[in-house]
Order: sequence, then C-alpha cells, then structure tokens
Amino acid sequence: MVCFPNLNFNVDVNRCFGWLWKCRRRHKTGIKIGPFGGAGTRSFDTGGSAAPIARVKLRTGTVIYSLQITYHTNRRDVETDLLGGEGGDSHYTFELRPGEYINLMTGCVREYNGETCITKLEFYTNLNVRHGPFGKADGRKFNVPVINGRIVGFFGRYSRYLNEIGVYLAPN
Repeated sequence: MVCFPNLNFNVDVNRCFGWLWKCRRRHKTGIKIGPFGGAGTRSFDTGGSAAPIARVKLRTGTVIYSLQITYHTNRRDVETDLLGGEGGDSHYTFELRPGEYINLMTGCVREYNGETCITKLEFYTNLNVRHGPFGKADGRKFNVPVINGRIVGFFGRYSRYLNEIGVYLAPN
C-alpha cells in the first residue's frame, strides 16, 4: 500500500503509477491519495473496489456529516455502512450511469464545533457531470483531479462529522 498525502495536482494514474497498478493487481488494493482533514475517533476504509461506484449518498448541514457508497457488483448493489455521523439537515443522493465514474473530487476543511471537519465536497465525472457542492462552509481547499484514472474507493475518519477523507485510485 502506498499513500501520497495532501496532493493538489493532476494525478495521471496510468503514467505515474503504472508499476504500482501492476502490484495492485496482485494485492487487490488501490492507490491511496490523502487523507485530507483532521482526526476523528473512528476510521473507515472501503478499499479500492474493482466494482464500479453506482451511487453516493451524503448527509450535510454546515459541514459534511457522512457519506455512503453503493457499488454495483455481480448484478446487484452493495452499500457500505454509513461513513460518518447520523446528523445533517440535508440528504443528497447522486447516481452514476453505466460507464460513468468519478475523476475529480474537491473539498474544503476547517474547524467546526471544536473538530477539524470536511465542510464541503464536490464530485465531477468523466461525462462532465458535476455533483455538488455539498456542505455550506468554506475552508482550506483540497482537490484530487485524476487523469487516465478514476476514484474507486474512500477512506478516512469520522466522529459526529466527516473529519477526514482520502481516495483510492485505479487506471481506466
């Protein structure tokens, strides 16, 4: 497992990490980028799934409370646990079409109620579809633009809120 924290430039998965991807096929893990944010009390890790992301659910308020990922595998949908707290006054869901994948995630981080939190998230797909922004507060910005690849999983930490988030990448 290789982890590259806090990158804010284009990540060309095929060109820069081709040798890592060969290792990934043997070890069944993705290339980790991040995490961004602060420490929560509980960790989560969806892994770098070979199954495509079908749906993303978010609970938000001023900050991001949680997210939940649905993968489409073996002709059925498999949903992760709720990754974060159960609060939030707004609930959002976006679906990805067959062949569509997330190739850019942007967000903001700042202190909120004494915790470092993810305050905003936005996702873009290979079909030039924008989902978000989710959350209301600004903060220190981060982004993970992926060239010749896609986001296939998430990891991070949470408490009442989503405190930190990172991604797994795979080539196209």
